[in-house]
Amino acid sequence: MITVRPVQEGPAQTQAPVLPPEKQAELTTKSQITQAQLEEDLQKWYEDSICFSENLARCFGMTPKHYENLMFSGALKNCHSQRKPNTYNAWLHHLSQENSDEGLSVTELIDKYSDKYEAATEEQKQEWVKELKVD
Repeated sequence: MITVRPVQEGPAQTQAPVLPPEKQAELTTKSQITQAQLEEDLQKWYEDSICFSENLARCFGMTPKHYENLMFSGALKNCHSQRKPNTYNAWLHHLSQENSDEGLSVTELIDKYSDKYEAATEEQKQEWVKELKVD
């Protein structure tokens, strides 16, 4: 005996409740008031920031735009722009520190000591990176 039963479909989609026009108007008004307060507060903050940048310009001698750039985007630039040091640059930093009294340029140091970098162990290279991060 074979029985057949109907295929059940997923749950029926329900429609969002319809708000009465009075409630919609009330929510719209609240949203508009909140948005207006936010815009007013932001405008006040912006005007205070411009005034502060002008004060910085008077005190430290750069243009107000310079300080506005620092305030509004400079922090982000500094925060995200620093790259992780690699072992080669860490080695060059270490080499420069060790040989600072010789007065050699970086290219002269590389020519003179490049075989030492190739011969260094991975542990030594990581030590140079740690040393660079401390400096």
